[in-house]
This record gives sequence, C-alpha cells and structure tokens, in this order.
Amino acid sequence: MDDIIDQLEEAILADDVQAAAEHFMAQALPLFEGLTEEQLQTAGIDGEEQQLAWWGAYQQYVALMEERVLSACLAENPSLSREVVYAQLMGVAEAPAVEQGAAAMRQCAKFLLSMFEYKSFVSMMKTSTRRHRAGLDLGFGPRPEPPDGAGEAVDEN
Repeated sequence: MDDIIDQLEEAILADDVQAAAEHFMAQALPLFEGLTEEQLQTAGIDGEEQQLAWWGAYQQYVALMEERVLSACLAENPSLSREVVYAQLMGVAEAPAVEQGAAAMRQCAKFLLSMFEYKSFVSMMKTSTRRHRAGLDLGFGPRPEPPDGAGEAVDEN
C-alpha cells in the first residue's frame, strides 16, 4: 500500500499534473466569481445553493485527476485497477491509526481520496476564487523552492 500512496503522491506533484490542474482551475473560475466574500469564507457546500454548472466542472476535474494521477499509478503497476486503488485507499483511511507511521499514512490516504469529493472540489475552487481576487496565483500544490542563493541577503561590506 505504501507504494501506491507514494506513486499517487509523485503523480500529483508532477509538473504536468500541477500545470493541468492550475489550467483547469483558471478555466472553471468564472463559475465561482459570483460568490460573495461571505460565501467564499464558508468551507465546503453546507448551507448554500449549488449551481448545476459546478457539478459539471467537478465531473471534468475528477476525470482530469483520474486521467493524470490514477493513470500514472496504474501505468507503474498494471496489475491494479482504479477500483482496487480506491478500495486500498479507503481501507487505509478508515483503519485505526495505532502508530505514528500509520497515522501519517491514514492522513495521506484521506487527502488523496478527498481530491475526488465534490465538497473538496468546491472548497478548492472557493480558495482559488479568493486567491484570484487577491491578485495571487491560483496554486495547486507546493511551489518549487528558489534556486540556491536566490532571495538571500547579500553582504556588500
């Protein structure tokens, strides 16, 4: 199971997946631009009216993530299927975490599964909308570190 989680994490962090996800978010952003600041501050979807177009965008997002992320894992291990990967992730996410390593693996599995949940998608798009309004990059995942020495103060003495 560790191998599957490692492969999924690597696939998510791949530059092409990051770029595709950011491109998708930019394309879907207009669907969420009509939300008020108050609506953007609430997590998930509880207590607010949903637009049908959000569901369509969510389905496109899931298809993109399955294509880019799950396919990468399945390519490395052809004996697996999407169903087996999901089932194994669910097993880890729902298992009791009795040791620190198991707890970390459980959290990771929960995160990976949340990528395919509608509520998480809406939360991600709300965050992207807030970032866009603030003039920030949309951001999907971690940003690369600057090259060695970049941004460090230079002593001119």
